[in-house]
Amino acid sequence: MDKFWCFLSENFKDILALIGTFGGVVLGWILNNLSKRGSLKVYGKETWLNELLTVEEVITDEIKEIGKYHCSVTLDLYNSSADMKIMRDIQFVYYDDEKEIKRITPINGEFIPRVKEEVLNIINVPPKTIIKKKLDAWFLSDWSFIQKTKCIYIEYKNEKNSLKKIYVQKFDFDVHLEQVKKEIKE
Repeated sequence: MDKFWCFLSENFKDILALIGTFGGVVLGWILNNLSKRGSLKVYGKETWLNELLTVEEVITDEIKEIGKYHCSVTLDLYNSSADMKIMRDIQFVYYDDEKEIKRITPINGEFIPRVKEEVLNIINVPPKTIIKKKLDAWFLSDWSFIQKTKCIYIEYKNEKNSLKKIYVQKFDFDVHLEQVKKEIKE
């Protein structure tokens, strides 16, 4: 036992340095893992469902022959993690009361002169940053599903390939139709 205490007293500084190094490695590993636990947060959903009905189409009650539908959503995406967060396979998903009725991949709404429509498949959000993205969906034909739509979601897969859903808004075609008729009267 005397040899142990003798060895300990002679090499005390070396042993203390090893314990400090090991403790620093463990503490660094714990802090690094804690910093990676952040998530992708979505704020400021501004939604426009415009150009659904024009004045002429409401006056003539030719709802079956409406030519276009446009949905635009602006999202603020904040990555609180120390790692890159990814949104891939982004889609607008339209639901009726019980089930999904339509999916569409949005285009990048940041191109004001629409010379080229960029399909928005992936959004990369760098660590500790916030970015603003505008997503647009256009239907130039076969938009009859919109009369059955009750709510709209954005679905995407994250960096772990998990499906995530973002609630966009409730939608009622009849209420929209009444709003357009009311605007016509004014």
